[in-house]
Amino acid sequence: MVNRYFKAYTLDEFDRFIRNFNFTRPINHIQIHHTWKPRKTDYQGEKTIEAIWRYHTETRGWSDIGEHFTISPDGLIWDGRDLNVIPAGISGHNIGGMMFEMIGNFDKGQEVLEGKQLDSILGAVNIMLDHLNLTTVDIVFHREYANKTCPGSGITKDWFIAQINKWKEEHWQVKGETPLPFKDLTPKHWAYPSIKRLYDIGIITGTSQDQFGTGQPLKREDAAVLLDRLVQYLEKQKD
Repeated sequence: MVNRYFKAYTLDEFDRFIRNFNFTRPINHIQIHHTWKPRKTDYQGEKTIEAIWRYHTETRGWSDIGEHFTISPDGLIWDGRDLNVIPAGISGHNIGGMMFEMIGNFDKGQEVLEGKQLDSILGAVNIMLDHLNLTTVDIVFHREYANKTCPGSGITKDWFIAQINKWKEEHWQVKGETPLPFKDLTPKHWAYPSIKRLYDIGIITGTSQDQFGTGQPLKREDAAVLLDRLVQYLEKQKD
């Protein structure tokens, strides 16, 4: 019998892993799923992850476990499919996807996404969005493209997005400072300190009230405006 071993990460370990991983394929959305079965009450550590893998490979005939990461009720983040391989999550919509699956049945009247498991999925998704320069617009629920309730009829997308934003504000906001208003730029971005200094003195703004335009190219005319603002600022400092 072939064995497949899985590694469990804490949220901090997951953060370090993702920020050091060499992504070789474009990723443009984050998929959110629940297992439905097994339920949270069925969870038995790595044994449960292995059972999911065996179902996917032996019953479904897939090459590997379908998801890239599985979030367990105890808050651990279990690894899965190679991150540079598309997931087996949403038929016809897997290209460009990064897949998270939460152990549990989160349909109405069943189990509840809460506690350590909720904190881990919120943190892991925020880390992934930040590292890949994506936003909450790029979060996809399975049911958006399939006749399913996944990731559970008890989880509305509006609620989930609100929890994602709340987690980011509570964990990444720089203490004692007013955070920038941009949803596509977090304090963990390498350029955040420089952007904030320039924003605070009026040199740079966003592409809209809540979007900075992270990753977008700078046009020559935009560069001229920025340099002109800087010159005006420096001249005022002389007065």
